[in-house]
Amino acid sequence: MKHFIPIITIYIFISSCQYLSKDGEWEKIELDKSELHFNSSGGEQTVTVLNYDRWWISGGYETTEYKYGNLTYRNYVYPQSSDGESANTYDILDGGWYRVVVPQKGESKKAVITVDQNLITYPRQATIQMQSGDAFTHIFIYQP
Repeated sequence: MKHFIPIITIYIFISSCQYLSKDGEWEKIELDKSELHFNSSGGEQTVTVLNYDRWWISGGYETTEYKYGNLTYRNYVYPQSSDGESANTYDILDGGWYRVVVPQKGESKKAVITVDQNLITYPRQATIQMQSGDAFTHIFIYQP
C-alpha cells in the first residue's frame, strides 16, 4: 500500500499537466470584422471579439517601414487606462485622427473606433493592435 500512494500521486500530477497550455498556444482572436472602411466624413464603427470575454488595446500606428534593417512604426501610439496609469486596463487610444475605446473600462467584447473627417488630400490608414491574454490581433482602418 505504501508504494501505491506515490504511484497514484505521480499519475495525478502527470495527467493534470497535459491540460496546461504553453505560451503562444492561445486560440487566435476571432473578430466579426477586421477591416474598417470610413468615407472622408469619418464616423464610428464597432468591432466585436467572438471567442474571448474581454480584450484590451496594445497600441496603434499608421504605417511601418524598414529602416536600416529594422522595422519601425510611424506615429506609434500607446494605449491609456481610463482609471489612471495604475489601473492597467488599456481601454482607450487616441491616435489624433482616430480613437479607440473598449467600453465598460475594458470589460467588454467590443471596441468602438471613431475616425475624424479627412480634410487632407491623401488617404489615411492605421492599424490597431488588440490583445486578450496571450492572443493577439489587428484591426485595420482605411479612409480616403
